[in-house]
Amino acid sequence: MRRLLLVGVCLLLCLSTALAQSRTIKGMVSDQTDNSPLPGVTIGIKGTNLGTISGADGSFTLNVPDHAKILTFSFLGYETKDIAVPAGNQLLVKLLSDQKSLDEFVVTGYSVKRKRDVSGAVSSVQSKDIQNLPVQSFDRAMQGKMSGVQVIANNGIPGGALSVRVRGLGSINAGNDPLYIIDGVQVNSGDNTRNFPSANALSALNPDDIESIDVLKDPASASIYGAQAANGVVIVTTKKGRAGKTNLSVGAYGGFNGPIKELDLLTTPQLVQLGYESQVNRYGKATADNWLQSTFGTSKFDTLPTYDWQDVLMRKGQIQNYELALSGGNEKTTFYLSGSMHKFEGQVIASDFTRGTMKLNLSHKVSNKLEVSTGILAAVSKQNGVSGAGGFSNPNRGAILLWPGTGPYTKDGDFNEPLFGAYYINPLKQFTFDDYNARNLKMLGNLNLIYSITPTLTYRGTVNIEYGDVKEHRYQDPRTIDGAPSGSVSDFNTEILNWQTNHTLNFNKIFNGVHKVSALIGGEYRYNVQRGLNAGGSGVPSFEFATLGATAVPDNPGSIFTDWKMLSGFGQASYTYDDRYTVTGTLRRDGSSRFGKNNRYGMFPSVALMWRASRESFLSNVKAISDLKLRASYGVTGNSLIGNYPSRQLFGLGGTYEGLPGAAPTALAVPDLTWESNHSYNFGLDIALLKNRIMFTTEYFIADRKNLLLTKPLPITSGFASIQQNVGSLRNKGYEFELKTVNLDINDFRWETRFNFTKVKNEVTKLLPGQNNIGTAIVVGRPINSILTQQWAGINPGDGRPMWYDTLGNITYQPVARDRKYLDATLDPTWFGGLTNEFTYKGLTLRIFLQYSGGNYLLNQDELFSSRAGSTVDRNQYASQWRRWRKPGDITDVFKPYYGGTIPGTTSAYSISDRYYEKGDYLRIKDITLSYSLPKRVLSRFHAASARVYVTAQNFHTWSNYGGFDPELLNGTTGDFGVYPQSKQYTAGLQVTF
Repeated sequence: MRRLLLVGVCLLLCLSTALAQSRTIKGMVSDQTDNSPLPGVTIGIKGTNLGTISGADGSFTLNVPDHAKILTFSFLGYETKDIAVPAGNQLLVKLLSDQKSLDEFVVTGYSVKRKRDVSGAVSSVQSKDIQNLPVQSFDRAMQGKMSGVQVIANNGIPGGALSVRVRGLGSINAGNDPLYIIDGVQVNSGDNTRNFPSANALSALNPDDIESIDVLKDPASASIYGAQAANGVVIVTTKKGRAGKTNLSVGAYGGFNGPIKELDLLTTPQLVQLGYESQVNRYGKATADNWLQSTFGTSKFDTLPTYDWQDVLMRKGQIQNYELALSGGNEKTTFYLSGSMHKFEGQVIASDFTRGTMKLNLSHKVSNKLEVSTGILAAVSKQNGVSGAGGFSNPNRGAILLWPGTGPYTKDGDFNEPLFGAYYINPLKQFTFDDYNARNLKMLGNLNLIYSITPTLTYRGTVNIEYGDVKEHRYQDPRTIDGAPSGSVSDFNTEILNWQTNHTLNFNKIFNGVHKVSALIGGEYRYNVQRGLNAGGSGVPSFEFATLGATAVPDNPGSIFTDWKMLSGFGQASYTYDDRYTVTGTLRRDGSSRFGKNNRYGMFPSVALMWRASRESFLSNVKAISDLKLRASYGVTGNSLIGNYPSRQLFGLGGTYEGLPGAAPTALAVPDLTWESNHSYNFGLDIALLKNRIMFTTEYFIADRKNLLLTKPLPITSGFASIQQNVGSLRNKGYEFELKTVNLDINDFRWETRFNFTKVKNEVTKLLPGQNNIGTAIVVGRPINSILTQQWAGINPGDGRPMWYDTLGNITYQPVARDRKYLDATLDPTWFGGLTNEFTYKGLTLRIFLQYSGGNYLLNQDELFSSRAGSTVDRNQYASQWRRWRKPGDITDVFKPYYGGTIPGTTSAYSISDRYYEKGDYLRIKDITLSYSLPKRVLSRFHAASARVYVTAQNFHTWSNYGGFDPELLNGTTGDFGVYPQSKQYTAGLQVTF
């Protein structure tokens, strides 16, 4: 009994000693500006792994060892603060808002995380990287700024659509676009018109309203979005108000844009002389003399005039942008309200883009537990375009190919038409009399409710809506060739409604200071519907009567209705031990109306591991290493961009049976149709050195794309030509890295560099059973968009005939199909990236941003159509044709002029071969900005908080061996032929905040 009492006394003494070694501190964390409580602040004891998180009212309780000296407080959007452990048991802490600290956080799915805690592959762009750029949509501002993210300029149309590829092409027949989310709203992207050359659905958002753009690149990051995330996820967060003083920001910029390049073309005397030589070489001098006199009414070449159609059809278009933003709030309510007006006149006359926007973000704390917020975007835009996108009236073709001997006007001032040659339509006349426009109304709205059930458990509910109304109008005047003889008008109206709601429970808690647990569970529903009407007619007497009701002969009207639905459940759990080891698991289940009844639901899991090696004892004393972590992940995501009804049996109206109207099946049902899926591995390394002056991230990824949709031919006895099946597969793999350095930071001078690089390749691994290829571009064992073509051998110096190589490598003058060979690259770039250098001295900042891309070929169809060496004179030609072969012994790359183009015993010299496939590598000065922030002594004179003046040049200079307009324009085998080119832009602006 005495022994038991002795043991008990010893235990009590030990317990009292242990209690004496720690004490409990209670406190409150609030905003330094308005004293509003800050929930979710991380409070740590420096030198230990102990800590806690503040509750919904900003309060916290923390057991602090006696030996502890410093407490660390950190929170999103606020400066991290170290405070000495107080002598008492109460502590009041105020944190100061810090805009720069927002760079350290990223939006990953349905939550916000510190960048250092992310275990997946995420790239980000902040508002400072894209502000005041003269672009119509934020996706264009992303070009070259993030590893793994390739922004493809399909055209330079003001307000035109782009293509964004995250880690390469992932599908053959389905879509390759990522999922876009703006303030929680999953929005429609791409081209939102049906009869207009190109209109970007994302252009409704003013890029200067954006706070950050985060791109989720691997399934560990993106699988929380399941069936929509196989091509990556782009999350856009707009600016919010902050408690404190109300700020008024006013900005404006203006400038002009013009052609990025002009091609070197022949003059009229040169072109006619080449035509004359081609006549001589085929028919003899007498026939050639007669041709010259009868066709042009002269025997002298140099008397013929030359008109520069590039100069006629291009211009210096004006750029104007005006913005106004009001933001602020108090401890209860914060707001951000902005308005903008943007006008961009295109370099091609009669093309422009005008947009007006209004953005409101409003948040209100009803109580310490309940917060309600809403966001509203309203935008109205109008595009005026040019007609004849693929025809003779296309100005982008006409600028090169129109006959240079005839100008746009007659001597009397009327329009010249028809013009001489194959391209006989006068584009300038089309622009003057025709009308081709698209009007777009876009609205985005969200309503959010956040309720803190406990300090560690939070409910969030959202309702989101996207509404779009697109009206396209096309009028062709009877005075133009396209509109003759009576004129025509057509209207397309499209209405899009996209409705979503999601609800989540979030749990966050730190146990015993070292065990951090985060969990999320939620559900989501999305409904998307599109309705459209179109009508037209002919017999329109003039522009004033360009309405459907005025047409003498109306066309049959048409309409569309299409919709789809998705129901989802998802969850994510993360565990971190001692800020060193983290494991995260995600699971989402989606059900979509787009897929067959046997495969309507899909599961999309992922798992990610992270090890922060810099926290280990063997590295903790290495002062040069600020942070070092290794990451690995695996996950599955889906691709649902396949159209709305490919799994359904479809019927079409038409035809009669015994005199009665009927319907007949047009497509078979495919009940087993399912998702294309992305099974991806990602391995990453993040290292920060010298107190974060050097920050480096690298990733290696392997993405196996399975269940690709392919078209399977059916026997003719089935009554149908084909069905779609999930049988294909391909593999993408590559690596990427991002480097950020502070090279110099001495006194008032600072030099920062940001560099990113991506290398990616794909390989088709499976097609239909027994199928090895789809045409020549898709072949098992080769990348998508492979190039099979004849091999050019040059010009025979002896007789000027074109030569090719046959399959054995011997010279041939008449190559056949078996002589073709695959080139060592495809039409798609395999490496790309960007480099930014920013120099700051006091208030002066110079930023130079370079974008680069390469590893691909471009088919120069401009040269293909314009390299005729005078064999025809019905179009203009490249000035390089003046180097034509003229006599035996000439060494040149241009064949002997021969009327008709095909010299006896040879194949046509302008048939497609690797001669016309040119390297697509380029380096471009994408953006140069010089800005000056006025000093406080000047600002105080007019009561301003800040003021910045700047000048910017975009697409300033390009280094490339590509002979066409622009190596950045990627459009498959069409390249940039007839495509609206990008422009070179110069602007100057002012931004003032009061």
